Parts: sequence; structure tokens; C-alpha cells
Amino acid sequence: MKKFNFRLQTALDIAVRQEQIAREELLLCIKDRDTIAAELQDLNSRLQNLEDEIREGMNTSLPLERLLLLRNFLPVLRKRRDEKNQELFIAEERVEEARHILVERMKESKTLNRLREKEWAAYLQEMLREEQKEIDEVATTRHHRQSREERV
Repeated sequence: MKKFNFRLQTALDIAVRQEQIAREELLLCIKDRDTIAAELQDLNSRLQNLEDEIREGMNTSLPLERLLLLRNFLPVLRKRRDEKNQELFIAEERVEEARHILVERMKESKTLNRLREKEWAAYLQEMLREEQKEIDEVATTRHHRQSREERV
């Protein structure tokens, strides 16, 4: 009985490894995107707090120097927020690209796995056929022996 040998096993191993690498890359991209989103949320919160403080400072007796300092810092925060929005957009594109690559790698490994399963099924069918052939030969030989013994 011959051993099962999938001729594309190396390609399957490589495809599975590439899928694993693509999955890890996707997770890294998602982590980066989430970090940027958290930073953006923090910037938005800081910006909102600064705007609130400026509004309250106009109604109360906040020193003029402090009020001017806060108003001058406002455009800096807005610029950083815009930059973070751009970073978030780029990070989202990287996530989508990594997701697309992962889907392609999964298709490739799934296709090779299906081929392996089909070859395995064919191998089993061939083994069953050979086994049945041997059983038939043994039965035929036994029948001939019994026929000879009965004649003698």
C-alpha cells in the first residue's frame, strides 16, 4: 500500500503561512488605526474643553493673557485634529488593503485544501479498490483450492 503524497503540499504550506502573515498584518493595521482613532478622540475632547473654557472665560473674569493664550492655541489643536483625521483615513485604507490581501490568501489556501481533500478522497477510493481486489483474489484462490480438494 503506497503512502498518500499530496504533490502540492509545499504550495499549501506556503499559502497557509502567507495567510497567517496576512492575518497578523491585518491585526497590526487595525491596532494602528484604533490607536490613531483614540488619539483623534482625545484631540477632539481637548479641543471641545478648550472651546468651552474660552466661552466660559469670556463670561467670567478670566485674565486676558490666559484668554489670548487659549485662543492662539485653538488653531494649533484644530490643525493637529485635521492631521489626525488624515492619518486615520490613511490607516483605514491600509486596513482595507490588508483585509483584501487576507481574503486573497484565504482563497488560495482554501483552494489548495480543497484540492488536497479531493486527492485524499481519490487516494482512499483507490486503496479501497485495491483492497477489494485483494479480497476478491483471496476468495477466488480459496474457491479454487476448495474445488481441488473436493475433486481429490
